Amino acid sequence: MRKIVFLFIAAICSGFVNPAHAQNTSALFVTQSLGARAVAVGESYVAVNGGGAYAQYWNPSGIAGNTGLQVAYTHKPSLFRDVFNYEYFAASYPISGKSNIAAAYNYVDFGRQSTFTSSGVVGSVHSFSYVASVSYARQMASGFAAGVTVKLISQELGIADAQSWAADFGLIYTIHDFVSPKSSLGQLNLGASLSNLGQGAEFIPNQIDPLSRLLRLGMAYELISKKHSLDTGLPLWAGLVTFEYQNILNSDQNIWKWGLGAELKLFGVFAGRIGFYERHPKIRQTSSKKILERGTTFGFGAIIPIAKLFETTTPMTFHLDYASVKVNSFATRYDMFTLLMELRID
Repeated sequence: MRKIVFLFIAAICSGFVNPAHAQNTSALFVTQSLGARAVAVGESYVAVNGGGAYAQYWNPSGIAGNTGLQVAYTHKPSLFRDVFNYEYFAASYPISGKSNIAAAYNYVDFGRQSTFTSSGVVGSVHSFSYVASVSYARQMASGFAAGVTVKLISQELGIADAQSWAADFGLIYTIHDFVSPKSSLGQLNLGASLSNLGQGAEFIPNQIDPLSRLLRLGMAYELISKKHSLDTGLPLWAGLVTFEYQNILNSDQNIWKWGLGAELKLFGVFAGRIGFYERHPKIRQTSSKKILERGTTFGFGAIIPIAKLFETTTPMTFHLDYASVKVNSFATRYDMFTLLMELRID
């Protein structure tokens, strides 16, 4: 009976974003998209270097280009009336001119699930999971940035719990002055990461469920104006175009995903974003659908340079980001909010 109850709870929690995600691997929540800016550009962020404290979630090497101390918080509300809420905290800090370290904690609350016997409902249990991680990334002279994350994954699914250790590895290669018009500076990043390499979760004795081994490949092209705003001293405009391919390598559902997006930043203080993604079966015979899921994304951000706008000596900047995602499997959109604080350290 204990095993039956656990399998029922695990089946619910494994597909907490979309039932199409459920598969033979555990800890699926570690493959979900985080960071409002990253989500708004079509959930394609693996090749963005210096993309904020939460960039290590997509690619450990993505924090190599971060400047100063950064602290970020992301809230992902539930589609299911306060069930499956997701909270994410991250911080990064430069330990040298070319190296950054980061720490993160992400928590997902699956809510309460009823327990049953042959005579009916007998009670309820609370299910939740969290990941605590540390990351290191270094920018190298050859144009490469490399990073690694080590993390503890803890899952408590009602009457059973399990802990796992895992690691993520990532690379970003930057090509400077790539297709740069005279009035702007162009840069192309090529990124790759492999996440959740490690031991699986043993909820039931002698039965280990492997972690979802996620491969990400992508590019990010950034174009920055050489002209600067007289008010903020920041570039008049900056553009970003991203693309990403994802594949959960050990999934028995044979699912792969691609996404693309774009961002336009004006005067260094406002950003508008839009994106699109699709999830497909790797092998057509495994599903009657050619497309398992399709989503449209959009969002915006406000960058508040405290020192420049208020003429203070505190080199602090706040980033307020919002993203909205429409998934074809649901009638409504879901939203995500991120607050990031950056304190420059000279």
